[in-house]
Amino acid sequence: NGSIYGFGHSSASSFFTSIPQKTNVKKISIGSSHGMILDNDGNLYSWGVDSTYNQSTIPNLQNTNVLDVDCGDDHTVIVKNNGECVAWGKNNYSQSFIPFGQNINDEWTDNVPDNSVATKGMNNVFSVSAKANRSLTFVKRYTDTTLLDSKFGTYPRLCTIVHTV
Repeated sequence: NGSIYGFGHSSASSFFTSIPQKTNVKKISIGSSHGMILDNDGNLYSWGVDSTYNQSTIPNLQNTNVLDVDCGDDHTVIVKNNGECVAWGKNNYSQSFIPFGQNINDEWTDNVPDNSVATKGMNNVFSVSAKANRSLTFVKRYTDTTLLDSKFGTYPRLCTIVHTV
């Protein structure tokens, strides 16, 4: 019937009843108290019952042209159509910190909670995975070839970068 349903345990009974009812859905991802819906047109929608770390607040201008999304417990990671990675939410284990990235807290909210951050950076990212307090980014090509070229040559390669342990 086109409806989106949620079930299971939630500390707040309104978590599953506050899901935005969207059509043309490509992907749904949920954290411990927030969720994201990505539609086939690249639009991102959020909901949540506890945004202690602003994990359900999408930074300005980051809710369109989205290729992929995943939620950890209290953070969210997305890939934009241009291959740029954006992350926000709780950051106690650097799960929302993009290596060599740019802090975008000013695009996110006027009141950034302690232990939280919004960052963007990297390029050539095609997929992300976020679980609990960890994030992974999958990169099409390692762009700083100085170290790799000495061992593997200069041909394009597929590389997985672990964002945090």
